[in-house]
Amino acid sequence: MNLHHPNAFIYIPSGELISTALARTTHLSIGAHPDDLEFMSLHGIAACYDKSDAFFTGIVVTDGAGSVKSGPCAGMSAIELIEIRQQEQKKAADIGKYNALLMLQYESAELKSSSPASQRPWIQDIQSLLSLCQPQTIYSHNPFDKHPTHLAVIMPLLQFLQSLPPAQKPTHFYGCEVWRGLDWVLEEDRTSLSLHGTDSLSEKLNHLFVSQIDAGKNYAEAIRGRRIANATFTNPHSTDPAPQLELALDLTALLHQNSDQILPYLKTILHRFESELLNNIQKNL
Repeated sequence: MNLHHPNAFIYIPSGELISTALARTTHLSIGAHPDDLEFMSLHGIAACYDKSDAFFTGIVVTDGAGSVKSGPCAGMSAIELIEIRQQEQKKAADIGKYNALLMLQYESAELKSSSPASQRPWIQDIQSLLSLCQPQTIYSHNPFDKHPTHLAVIMPLLQFLQSLPPAQKPTHFYGCEVWRGLDWVLEEDRTSLSLHGTDSLSEKLNHLFVSQIDAGKNYAEAIRGRRIANATFTNPHSTDPAPQLELALDLTALLHQNSDQILPYLKTILHRFESELLNNIQKNL
């Protein structure tokens, strides 16, 4: 298997062949940046943690060089920052007991292309990787995310997965929260992923990314706060369903439709939210 970028980084904690590790993948997360895997798909990491029949593989598309450079990282070159973020991500793979970690190492600008999804090198890398594994569950960003690089990952990825034969499509495909929460989406249009019993693992993973936290982005506490808030504010008339929740869009049905159905799907979610909001306001005028 050949990946397009000459600096692509492959880490198999067990030391086995990449083909052997990928073949047993059950849960796959595809994130734009180092740390996105941990912030958006803890549900999948925890589902495989210390299990003998479930295996988490993570793919990071970019090199992370475009992140905020402040504090200890202020004077670093792009190459130095890339190396630090790579080591942080590798440590996360060790602590989270990942099956495999693949860092494709593209620059963010390389993702923002007008070419068809199938012609983008990083999508071709994903295609090569998926030829070696057929995960039951895939996590990635959601189409309502506001980060341009996250959108540059999820939209072509969604189109690519739509193009696969039915037998090669995952059983579940979740679009997860990072740069925009999904608490505003109506309950019937979103999925709540319980994080019961993950506090210790979450704390260890969240605080690994020192290059970001010490640069003035307190992601560790922000992610924890969001997950707790998701659990508490999910329903005003019931007790918290779990100590923490990740919210996601279940995009699985979209995988079995054409790409021209993506915008109508998203517009339907927006319209339902608008209708409920305005109807509730009208009732109280």
